[in-house]
Amino acid sequence: MLNTSLSFKRPEADLSVLELLAVKYPNVDAAIAEVARLAAVQTLPKSAVHVISDIHGEDKKLQHVINNASGTLRPLVEEMFSERMDANEMAEFLKLTFYPAEVTERLRHTLKEPEDVKAYAARMLKSQLELLRHLVSNFSLRLASNLFPREYSELLLEMLHAPSTERGPEFVAAMLDELVRRGRALHLIHLLGRLIRNLAVDELIIGGDCWDRGPRGDRVVDYLRLQPNVEFIWGNHDALWLGASLGNEALICTVLRVSLRYRRIG
Repeated sequence: MLNTSLSFKRPEADLSVLELLAVKYPNVDAAIAEVARLAAVQTLPKSAVHVISDIHGEDKKLQHVINNASGTLRPLVEEMFSERMDANEMAEFLKLTFYPAEVTERLRHTLKEPEDVKAYAARMLKSQLELLRHLVSNFSLRLASNLFPREYSELLLEMLHAPSTERGPEFVAAMLDELVRRGRALHLIHLLGRLIRNLAVDELIIGGDCWDRGPRGDRVVDYLRLQPNVEFIWGNHDALWLGASLGNEALICTVLRVSLRYRRIG
């Protein structure tokens, strides 16, 4: 006997989800286009996942490890440029790639003339953009562009696509001239250095223990907050400091004991 009590109506919760999706994908073509895009994204190679644990307040060491992108950048740079750069040029480019803020800050004091800035920027931007094209190819354009520095997003897209659109070298040169004239060429190089590192590692997973023993657990947390995609797992040392900061007397005593033991209290 047919059970007439069965209903094929969608639950209210499902309808709520569909209503939200309908705002973003208002018709069949929009939905199909997104499904096709996501299917293509699944074919892209998996990017590196960087797992770090037991940092214990060592903020300088953490910055060094993150700047090196879990060791993925050096072999890639060497593979791409070893036949076109000598040892000194390779070392210079790697240093810029790993420490863009420090390198560009030093150059602001050493490159006094606009022509010197332009020559340096033209040389480094060419290599940076080539490296970025390689890294961006591992991501969907939507995801990659979300990591682009907001103010320079459109400019960067133009630069990255210049070769494929058969534009002459004067196209990028005109952009560079304006950046040099307005004193922002080194700033862009700094931003691209950070972008290269962020694209080299898709996800950063912190396996706990940011605090204790080392000098500046607060700087560790501050630096991690600047990273684009971080998953965080609290460790027992982190819980200890959190509890102490909330006023638990036993944990305050433990924090003081550990800090005295490692000579972190002046």
